[in-house]
Amino acid sequence: MAAKFTVQGTNLLIEMDWLGTLESIQRVVQNAAAYLFDKGFGNHGTEEEPRVFADLTPQEWLDIVYNHFTTVAVNALKQR
Repeated sequence: MAAKFTVQGTNLLIEMDWLGTLESIQRVVQNAAAYLFDKGFGNHGTEEEPRVFADLTPQEWLDIVYNHFTTVAVNALKQR
């Protein structure tokens, strides 16, 4: 995984790239998302129309993992 900062005017862009085989990267994201989903992260639907992990798309898996990374980084900042 590579990460970099890019200044864009008064903003800062952070980019993180993961390079690996389709199978390995998808397995990491899917397993991480499944773990987090079981802990309450992601869209679980409503009581009337609940969603299970199998209902999620690969983009939703990635969103769960990305949102968790962001939350962890912000929480680490608040602890300093």
